[in-house]
Amino acid sequence: MPEVEKFDVNGQEWIGIEVAFDTVKEDWNEYRLRGGGSVRLRTEVTKIMWATDEAGNKQYNSAGEPNLVVYSTRQIRPRR
Repeated sequence: MPEVEKFDVNGQEWIGIEVAFDTVKEDWNEYRLRGGGSVRLRTEVTKIMWATDEAGNKQYNSAGEPNLVVYSTRQIRPRR
């Protein structure tokens, strides 16, 4: 079983496990500015945590979906 660890979400402490993942595709989104030019934006996932109980059992919401927290960064590129 993966090791249970504590992590923080907006100042609230949670218990969970880090989920290993492989990046399959990361595309850029591009937005044209009405005043001219454009902005490109890409989100990159840096870490995924699955909420667990104290015993390390994975938690799900009422719809049966996993309780995941995704950490990410954004890259922004202005264009003329």
